[in-house]
Amino acid sequence: SRFEASALADFSDTKGGGWNYMLKGMVNLQLVDGKVAVRLVGYGDDLSGFIDNPLRGLDDYNVTHPSSGRASVKWQIGEDTSLLGQVFYQHLYSGGQPIERPYGFAIGSNFFPADGAREYSQFSSTPRYDDVKIYALTGQHNFGWSDLTVATSLFDRSITDYQDDTTSFRFFEYLQGLGAFPPFTVPAGGVSVSPENTRLFSTEVRLNTKFDGPINGVVGVYYDDRDNKFSTNVFATDPATGNPQ
Repeated sequence: SRFEASALADFSDTKGGGWNYMLKGMVNLQLVDGKVAVRLVGYGDDLSGFIDNPLRGLDDYNVTHPSSGRASVKWQIGEDTSLLGQVFYQHLYSGGQPIERPYGFAIGSNFFPADGAREYSQFSSTPRYDDVKIYALTGQHNFGWSDLTVATSLFDRSITDYQDDTTSFRFFEYLQGLGAFPPFTVPAGGVSVSPENTRLFSTEVRLNTKFDGPINGVVGVYYDDRDNKFSTNVFATDPATGNPQ
């Protein structure tokens, strides 16, 4: 078939939250008969949150929105030779972690009362962003007595994570009262912002034999180069918005 497609939709409900939906689809398209074909795949999800933040007046703030797409192109260059290219992208957004506070606690003279079921009072916004990109190219050739595979890929992932540090700031005030921490004005709230980026480039060349006898073998070389960057920065929180200042 020169064209093929499918789609799927799913709907559900989260207790204490709202409606969820999921959509995904696929398309296969033959551009050149027996030579070039394309596959496209897409996916999207909307998951309702179920945790409220009474301090900020936010309902169901821990929403999750993943989405992704993939494209593949295969070129059958000859009877024994082919080339496959692939691109993948995924994005994930989360409004916060599914945490509740069933018990109260104190830090020095600061008391943090218990929240209700599916509630968590936090001063700072705590979203999470996660983006993944993958590029891959694979060539194959059949020599008859062996198969040659040459594959290369690039993986790129960026994450930014936010964590509420307000309780830690209150602990700093407690230490100041004991004379164990430098005297300065501690902000009303704080947030840790942790960006991380990972890049991995890899290449592999592999030859495997296909003899009729009981002995066959595989020989190849592999190379990769990885770069990872990570940092954590602490900011005062804007009391009006809950975002870093």
